[in-house]
Amino acid sequence: MEHKNKDTAYFLMLNRGDIQSPFRLFRRLGIKPVFDENEYFDKLKQEGTGRVKLLVYNKKAWAWTGLSGNKPESLKDIPPDEILKILGLPPEDKIPSYELDRSIQFKYPDYYWLETDKDMPRPEFANQCYSLGLIYKDELEGLANYPWPVNKLLVVEHKIYGPENITGKEAMKELEIDPGKSIQTFKLTDLVKQHERDIRLVEEDFRMTGHFSGLPTHRKTEAVILAAIKADYNNIGYVPVSAINQRIAETMASIDGKSLEIIPNELITKEICMSAVSNDGMALEFVPEKFHSEELFERAIENECWALRFVPEDKKTEALCYPAARQAMDLEYEGFRIARYIPYPAICLDILKEAAQTYDVRSILSTSRKETIDREIALEAVKRDINCLGLIPQEVRTPDFYKQALKADGRMLQYIPGEMKTPEACLEAVCKDPALAVHVPASVSAGSDMNIYRFAMAVKKQEPQLALAQIRELYGGRNVEIDYTVAGTSIPRKVHLRHNRISNSLEYCDIPKILPGKRLEAGVQNKGGKQKV
Repeated sequence: MEHKNKDTAYFLMLNRGDIQSPFRLFRRLGIKPVFDENEYFDKLKQEGTGRVKLLVYNKKAWAWTGLSGNKPESLKDIPPDEILKILGLPPEDKIPSYELDRSIQFKYPDYYWLETDKDMPRPEFANQCYSLGLIYKDELEGLANYPWPVNKLLVVEHKIYGPENITGKEAMKELEIDPGKSIQTFKLTDLVKQHERDIRLVEEDFRMTGHFSGLPTHRKTEAVILAAIKADYNNIGYVPVSAINQRIAETMASIDGKSLEIIPNELITKEICMSAVSNDGMALEFVPEKFHSEELFERAIENECWALRFVPEDKKTEALCYPAARQAMDLEYEGFRIARYIPYPAICLDILKEAAQTYDVRSILSTSRKETIDREIALEAVKRDINCLGLIPQEVRTPDFYKQALKADGRMLQYIPGEMKTPEACLEAVCKDPALAVHVPASVSAGSDMNIYRFAMAVKKQEPQLALAQIRELYGGRNVEIDYTVAGTSIPRKVHLRHNRISNSLEYCDIPKILPGKRLEAGVQNKGGKQKV
């Protein structure tokens, strides 16, 4: 997901003594501290700390100087380097640092007067300001109980500049805003009405109207954001990262699992991750490692088999890989390509056998990992298509592999390395296809020794009907039974054929007649233990 409001991280360096009001400092910077800023700066003052270092990311400030004891509950007792990992940031030395100079302190592209009703109860006033995003949730109680000096407040960067006892004129002086400059004034009641119209407006985005994407950032409140993303999940790409809170994060993950990519890491929980992969298994890519579990992987793969690619190699079990392979083969076009993410040869062999009924074997084998192509897969592949040999790893191409491959396809002879072209291998191939004799090396077909190949070729000239098994029997010194027709007659008879090694000739012998024996009577044993005939 390409997000439209990504932010970069940096360290902000400042002198504690230059900060009169920590609260107003962060208001001027347009960022929210994830710690109690007043308590934090008071502690630094007590400790005599002069220089302060803050981590700024996604319009939030993280205390870096004196970090222990000033972290949100979810990050307590975690070293600084670990916090960077949790936030998905690079090491500290890779993050730029900037001094808090005047150019950073005073940048106000948007400020206006907020006019309030002096008779409005403070709690109601505070709740309306919160609904408009003018204060943070943890400021509700303070704003509801604080005795404001005036009913006209300055809003800077869409946040009320207060709530300390400072008048509008004092605020303008502190911010160095020209007193003669004309500043717009908005009534709180008018802004509330606009907020209600914005909610109704973005609810129409289910018609692909794109209203939410065109709203200015300060009008993208929690209520507006929730209405917008529920109307059209594409609006998630226009949610300001700084506006994402726990409720928005949970809703985003349930609507579009891949929104995990833009949810700040400190807001991601185990439940959000499970919700995300349940919505879209491919969201597993963005799940922080600390939330990885067998249950999470199973849920992701159940939703989308291709999520297997994002399961760490050391976590890929057969119990995860087999369902993923089965789902891909059942539902997906070219589902065999899932083999590239499976480290188990037995599962890859099943994929090959099934996919080969529809797809080109070379395409199937080319997607498999080399380390999973074992002897069984290699033989299955070349049996179906000899042209797959080039995809077989060299370490698998053993003499035994070539021997078995030859039994399936004699053409394998032309690809066997010269030193592996044994007489037996050559004979296997040529018996299947005599045209392959051109690939038999001279060291096998010629010479003085009578190897099995030369023996078979000689025997074939005299007795072409002999099968390969019979030739092997003869070469081993055993007789074979054949039909023999005496010259001048037409009636064949059974004879024994044998090879005379001394004369190097074939001899035909009558089969000895054996008289039928007589069954021994039960309990009778001949002398000497021999059978009585």
